[in-house]
Amino acid sequence: MKKLLFILIIGCSLASCQSYKRNAKELLQWHHKANIYEILPLQYPDTNGFTSLISHRAYLRKLFINTIALLPITSPQEINEPYSISNPYKVKDFYKINPKLGTAKDFAALLDSFHNLKIKCLLEFDFSITALDHPWRSSNPEFYKVKELLDNKNLPANYLDLDHTNSKVQNELLKVVNHWLKSHAIDGLIIRGLAHSPKEFVRELYNTIAVKNNSIFISDANTEHLSNIKIPCGILNQELQDKLISTYKDTVSTSSIINLIEKSKTLDKNLYFVNFTHSVSTELTIGSMQQTFDYQNKLMAVLSQFVNGVPMIFNGQECPIFEKIDFTKRSPLNLKYQYHSDFYRALFLHRFYNEAFQVKAGENTKLIIESDCVVGIKRSFGNQYTILIANLCATPQNYQVNENLLLVSELFSHAKLKFEMGKVLPLNGYQFLVVTNKY
Repeated sequence: MKKLLFILIIGCSLASCQSYKRNAKELLQWHHKANIYEILPLQYPDTNGFTSLISHRAYLRKLFINTIALLPITSPQEINEPYSISNPYKVKDFYKINPKLGTAKDFAALLDSFHNLKIKCLLEFDFSITALDHPWRSSNPEFYKVKELLDNKNLPANYLDLDHTNSKVQNELLKVVNHWLKSHAIDGLIIRGLAHSPKEFVRELYNTIAVKNNSIFISDANTEHLSNIKIPCGILNQELQDKLISTYKDTVSTSSIINLIEKSKTLDKNLYFVNFTHSVSTELTIGSMQQTFDYQNKLMAVLSQFVNGVPMIFNGQECPIFEKIDFTKRSPLNLKYQYHSDFYRALFLHRFYNEAFQVKAGENTKLIIESDCVVGIKRSFGNQYTILIANLCATPQNYQVNENLLLVSELFSHAKLKFEMGKVLPLNGYQFLVVTNKY
């Protein structure tokens, strides 16, 4: 029965993918309510590639995910070299789908099945590097920052770095972009490795992806290179991720989070942050650290909603993942502890229905707590508002709000609360509250 269903999905997808049209008007508003679930398809939800993802789509829909992003689905590096062999972005072919994931028909079926659930599908690439066994490394050494061909055992760290100042490299990468947008019904691309790329190349990527193909364009490019654009584009918020990682070391401060919030307000009107919150404590084990990990893992997710932008989480992060991820192996991720699923679902559901949580409300963000460890962020839109009160430190802290909150509802428990201006209240280490007047 399952085989028959999959055959039917493939058959239907061949017709529908040919007629799939990206909506230019929708592209202007997608980021307002969007959330992204980033997927490593070789290991999630198991090792059966595209067919497993298709069967897993109902679970993602229950999380209220509206966009998925697939880490590179093309042929990965197969030979050893001393630097970052486990990097999933190192591919030996930007065009050919990894046969371990499936065929082009299988991929078309995946896109069609997710589109039927109103879930958009993005592909990720890193345009700054290739695999060591990519044909360019031997046939076109001038494409790289290191032009010389060297012995595999004595390679400098930047040996696989592409030279984006080379116009031929730019043209080849633009061909890759055009191939995926023209040949497949994807909704857009997340392109890493553009932080130090020439402005002209970044603008040409924008024109090709967003303007000519009505597709979502997210990158780590310099924001100045995308100033005065007409179609919204996303910027990966690496600075937020760095600050969130510092919470594990108990070195983050409220001022750093406040600075990020203020920075999000100064972005060009058609730029928005993509706030990725990849968990870094993947080696923690169940035991004495579990409660601390729970608080930190959830706190990262909540902060990504309050720093204006589109939240993006890594697959399985809602479980959370306690086993270290090894990109070199084919073993599936061990997702045994799914007690965070309702938490993430509540966040994404609330983001969809509460305009105070959406990107368009980002400029209406203010602070209601002054403290070294406790941050209080109020986001409002019209008469709706949502407030985060969070202790960024490992030790218990006291706080007080600077305005009266007469009747609010706690987001996850729906408990009715009120806060009096100036009243001293406690929070445990990494503890947080999310309250709203929309209940």
